[in-house]
Amino acid sequence: MASSVAAKQLATAQKFVDGYNEWTAQGVVRARSDDCVHAVLPVSLNRPPRTNADYKLFFGNVEPHMSDFHMKVVKIVNDPEQKMAVVHATGNGETPFMPYRNEYAFFLAFSEDREKVERIEEFLDSKFTTEFFQKMQEYLQHAQKA
Repeated sequence: MASSVAAKQLATAQKFVDGYNEWTAQGVVRARSDDCVHAVLPVSLNRPPRTNADYKLFFGNVEPHMSDFHMKVVKIVNDPEQKMAVVHATGNGETPFMPYRNEYAFFLAFSEDREKVERIEEFLDSKFTTEFFQKMQEYLQHAQKA
């Protein structure tokens, strides 16, 4: 029984990653419960936790400016007893203003049946992320003037 629960959690964690590799708003929320909350850490980034609707809106602003995105799992630590897994991953993509090369640790909390992710705490490379969004804003401002 425990091994099937562990396997189901791993499958849901992989579905979570696969959603990013699909690179659509619908894909990135597919593995999430309807009331999932996504928090970005460290808190010094001042990003409020996002509902699925909030995350789709955020993602919709980034999606059209990035191509060839691929998230690669480095490792997954799975803890079925606590209904949690940690996914260490890298994300690579191309944008018109700079290459995207980020690193993440996603702490995933699962629903009782392990079919959905109920909470995400995402640690990311804050130095890279700050630089990326600054350059993206500059790019978008320049594009609006052109």
